[in-house]
Amino acid sequence: MRDVFVSKPSALADYQQNFWEKLKARLEARGINPRTVGATDYPSNAPVGKVKEVMNECHGAIILGLKQIRIMEGAAKEGTDKQEPLAEYLLPTAWNHIESGMAFALGLPILIVKEAGISGGLFEKGASEKYIHEVTLPGDEWLDSKGFLQPLNNFVGDVSIHKDQSR
Repeated sequence: MRDVFVSKPSALADYQQNFWEKLKARLEARGINPRTVGATDYPSNAPVGKVKEVMNECHGAIILGLKQIRIMEGAAKEGTDKQEPLAEYLLPTAWNHIESGMAFALGLPILIVKEAGISGGLFEKGASEKYIHEVTLPGDEWLDSKGFLQPLNNFVGDVSIHKDQSR
């Protein structure tokens, strides 16, 4: 099994939990052992230190941007000449941004998946050189689509190469 860090929220709605369990099964079937702070690994001090420790033991990272915050109405860049109104703005956990930054800094192979509607930071087009896969949940058909399975298999291959090179 190849360890891969998974950045995902610790609290999931039922439909998100179902999606995660199905994705996890596909990972495990390909020899990937998903590791997440707060689910498989637990901190004794500050969580960011544990994230660094676990990520250093992993050979890839999956950033799973799932809806955690819904802003019904607001403003972006408030008080500036670039202020714009926001309506129905969906955000992931802030940990996605911290953990993806660590994975990029470590040079790990990265797979980015976001729930439809998620935006901000890493999940904006052009924010990184990585393709951002978008899924409309529940996502059962998407998980079995060539549009996901081919990138997933490529990621697993990259993880294997990274594991071999890090010995």
